Amino acid sequence: RTIGADIMMAFDECTPGTADFQYAKKSMELTHRWLDRCLKRFNETEPKYGYHQSLFPIVQGCVYPDLRRKSAEFIASKGAEGNAIGGLAVGEPAEKMYEMIEVVNEILPKDKPRYLMGVGTPVNILEGITLDSSVPAHIKGIRCNVKNCVYNDMSEYCTAERISVGPSYATSGIDTICATFRPKKR
Repeated sequence: RTIGADIMMAFDECTPGTADFQYAKKSMELTHRWLDRCLKRFNETEPKYGYHQSLFPIVQGCVYPDLRRKSAEFIASKGAEGNAIGGLAVGEPAEKMYEMIEVVNEILPKDKPRYLMGVGTPVNILEGITLDSSVPAHIKGIRCNVKNCVYNDMSEYCTAERISVGPSYATSGIDTICATFRPKKR
């Protein structure tokens, strides 16, 4: 609280995406114990500097669906104002990462923000957004100014179920192409 953060993250241990089950389980349990300590201290102290502060717990569990479910249930039970999904994009295949996001999204409260931590490529971030079942019919936050695209809802939002942006070697927005684009029939 003292440094004035709006949102604080609970301590966690992020395992490599290749961690074995026992290591991932011990790490998740350690993260849960740390969360209990973080919440205790957070609830014993007052917000600083006259504004609201939040503490987000972090779901862990590596690439193991049963650990992810257990962690998401534990995190959801804490009733925090928002939650984070951690321990992804750390060496596991992208498809496994997306699978774990889906597992967690089925459990975390739909009415609270979710922070997908450390997932940094534009394609991974967009895929993470599309896996969130609480996102409205348009892809949350994805604007589409291409009026002749079938996925443009005429209010400048993309309605595609998923989008694909590339190429992978792009170095700026100018270099990217939306591979999802489909022209409207005239």
